[in-house]
Amino acid sequence: APPPPPPPKGAKAPSRAEEIAVGRRLLHQEGCLMCHSYQGEGEDVGPDLTDEASRKRTDAWLLGHFQNPDKYSPGTQMPAFDHLTAAQLHALVVMLQTPPAVK
Repeated sequence: APPPPPPPKGAKAPSRAEEIAVGRRLLHQEGCLMCHSYQGEGEDVGPDLTDEASRKRTDAWLLGHFQNPDKYSPGTQMPAFDHLTAAQLHALVVMLQTPPAVK
């Protein structure tokens, strides 16, 4: 998936901290913690997402996995999150690719 479009003229791009905050909000809002754990919160059906950055997956892999999980992880129970906007998906990627000590 292509990167999110630039912000409207005159608007500033969100900071990394703002994107991480949006990603954390989406983690709760979209029900990710019903299957995944993150920083000690959530369930253990799917992998713990706390140290996702250490897995060295590319941003493109994460974006593709969110939009078509079975293509990237055959047999997964994870649903597609293809209803999220490019900016929301980008925020999730930024959050997951940022090591916990930096957040």
